[in-house]
Amino acid sequence: MRNKPLFTVLLALTLAAPPASAVFEDVGLGADQAAMAWSGSVLDGHGLLNPAAAGSTRKTVAGAHYLSSLRLPSGPYDFSDYSFDLRHPLLLKGRQGTFTGAVRYRTGSLARRRAPGTDSGQSRPDPARQRDIALGWSSWQLMRVSGGSLDLGVNFRMQQLTHIPSEEAVSNPGLDLGAVYRGEEGISYGFSILNLGNPSFETGTLADNSPRIYKLGAAQEARHYRLAMDFTRRSDSAGQGVTYTLSSGAERAWHFLRRGALLARGGLHLGDASSLLALGAGWRLAESDFSYAFMLPLSGGQGVGHALTLNLRFGDRDASREWENLLQREMKYRRDLLSALDEASLRERALKDELDFLRREFVSLNSMFASESERAAMAGDQKRRVEDALERQRRAAAELKALEEKRRKDKLTQLSYQFSLDFEAYLKMKGGGAPPESLRAALGRVIGQYQDSGIDISRATVELQSLMGK
Repeated sequence: MRNKPLFTVLLALTLAAPPASAVFEDVGLGADQAAMAWSGSVLDGHGLLNPAAAGSTRKTVAGAHYLSSLRLPSGPYDFSDYSFDLRHPLLLKGRQGTFTGAVRYRTGSLARRRAPGTDSGQSRPDPARQRDIALGWSSWQLMRVSGGSLDLGVNFRMQQLTHIPSEEAVSNPGLDLGAVYRGEEGISYGFSILNLGNPSFETGTLADNSPRIYKLGAAQEARHYRLAMDFTRRSDSAGQGVTYTLSSGAERAWHFLRRGALLARGGLHLGDASSLLALGAGWRLAESDFSYAFMLPLSGGQGVGHALTLNLRFGDRDASREWENLLQREMKYRRDLLSALDEASLRERALKDELDFLRREFVSLNSMFASESERAAMAGDQKRRVEDALERQRRAAAELKALEEKRRKDKLTQLSYQFSLDFEAYLKMKGGGAPPESLRAALGRVIGQYQDSGIDISRATVELQSLMGK
């Protein structure tokens, strides 16, 4: 294999990378930060990478964290880190803000050892324990600036380094300062100074100082994702000289109604002494979240790091989040309704197609049996026509007879009326003293006119008989 010697040399150089054991370095709390390669100082709700970033916390949060890694942000270092933190929003002199507190213990199997009789000797394995207690305050929307808000934060720290073999310990105070500008569209910028006093520690065979750390960060937050990038400068510590690192990370969230959110994270850390790739995942509920991360080395040694975080939230429910969930449920119901309407429309179209098919089948079947049905229909139709004609004839004959009877009765009625008029005229002549001959002539005319008409003329006949007897 032609490239085997080159590969062997590179592997040896990687394994031989000098360990870095600067005390109280900028290792963020939590697997969420580790999974983003410690790039989210502006998003640091714990407030240890930028004290001003914790101001956005609006509920009381308590967290427990564990980190086991073979490297610090500045370089290789085999250590384990146990930490606890508490964040509590409250009002201070009418200003909203967040109180932060954290306790962390870090043990490492490699530290700088001061050679006897020298100021800076050779390094060799020597176990040490670091304890860091931080109390801080971060403002929330302290000042409105150019469409955004500027927040400030401070951490007061008590740092203790213990030389484990001799159990000698030394403590020094520390101070961190930070500022965060939160602009429009979720974009934020931050600057922080950690270990401002650059305190030094000498205990047992150990001699080192906390590096003064300058961080410049930027981030963008949205509902479904977060992006972050940090540039860091560290002062000389543990004989490494000034070091620089560049970190970037991303987080993607998938939200589920009433089931929280699934988080996926990733980050890339590039430094002078080592580089790494970080990946992680988490599950966030309304009152808690759990995260895991692991770090893969790209240079500066071997070994995978792991981190675990559990956060618990206390206090009132988040009204904005509840309203957001309500809107999401309403949108889901509307989508389901539209889907149901679409399905009903498709079903209706399918039924119409089926009815058209059945109609065509019915027409086809009718055409097949047309001859037989037509003959039967013709015979039945002829029979119905004959019956209808006979019935119409019977109805016409009855109606004609009724009309003739009505005309006869009407004629009789008219003749009776006319007879009564003529007889009244006769009676007037008689009352007027007309001679008997005139009366007999007039009465004879009336009787002759109405004698065969079929009406009752008995009055005229009786009157004529009386005249003839005189």
